[in-house]
Amino acid sequence: MKPTLAVIALLTFSAPATAFAEWENLDADEIVEACWTSGQEDIDSGVTARMQRGIAVTAQCLRTRILENAAPLFAATGYTAKQQLADLDRITQSAGSFYAHLYAQNRACAPACGTLPRIQAGAEIPDLLERVLRNVVETRNQYRM
Repeated sequence: MKPTLAVIALLTFSAPATAFAEWENLDADEIVEACWTSGQEDIDSGVTARMQRGIAVTAQCLRTRILENAAPLFAATGYTAKQQLADLDRITQSAGSFYAHLYAQNRACAPACGTLPRIQAGAEIPDLLERVLRNVVETRNQYRM
């Protein structure tokens, strides 16, 4: 590569991204903790229906925070809030299906695995959404300079 092309390439790949000072710096741990707290009493109850409700409440909170905090990143792009939600739904539905089969419908536990594997399968979804939320927060904070 010619020296001038090398310099241009280096500047292109090392140029800082546009900073958006109006974005507040986010604390992922604080946001995640608030979502887990919202469903924790039910999750800890030991009652199957309540545990499932607590997991659902936590997952919904995380999903909402993902969309809220990703919105500034996708503003003025073609990636709409409706598309973002649809993608999150596909991610969670696919993961939910896989984990339901893995934990509750594998051949080792036939004819039935019981209720704990169903709860385990559902509990994977908030963990997955937590990771997505942390990625969104990390990306937002990265562009806050």
